[in-house]
Amino acid sequence: MLTRPGLRIQALAPYVDETVGLDLSENMVVEDNKWAEGQGFARTKAHALQLHLLAEPQPTDPDLSEFDVAAVSMALHHVAHPAGLLRSLSKSLRQGGVCVALERVFADETPELRADLPKVAKKVLQTINKHGFTEEICESISKTLARAKTLSM
Repeated sequence: MLTRPGLRIQALAPYVDETVGLDLSENMVVEDNKWAEGQGFARTKAHALQLHLLAEPQPTDPDLSEFDVAAVSMALHHVAHPAGLLRSLSKSLRQGGVCVALERVFADETPELRADLPKVAKKVLQTINKHGFTEEICESISKTLARAKTLSM
């Protein structure tokens, strides 16, 4: 979930009792935890864990439940089934908790610009499933989740 070590922790920490970052990448988890420790955050205040929210069966870690807020930021465009990821994330919420999803607005792909990209950027593009989300796609995801009674939006 985190694209730069500590970015979300830094933004949220002043307003919450605890931040727990989840990331599929073990390397990002290591970097996030290193950043939080370097900033003087106790592990009880800020830490990251490696977790695959779309894995089956879903992990049932009691430390990942009863949250007031669950946020996903700039990750949905990397997954084939964003509604599934949000459904899994919502299971970490207490009754009445809120799930917040921040994502990019749809933009036309520009293949003609790819030739000028550095090699590392071309590799990143291979991880992108969608080039943002239209209002219609967001409404469709919202309706899917509402039908599943997972989230109220």
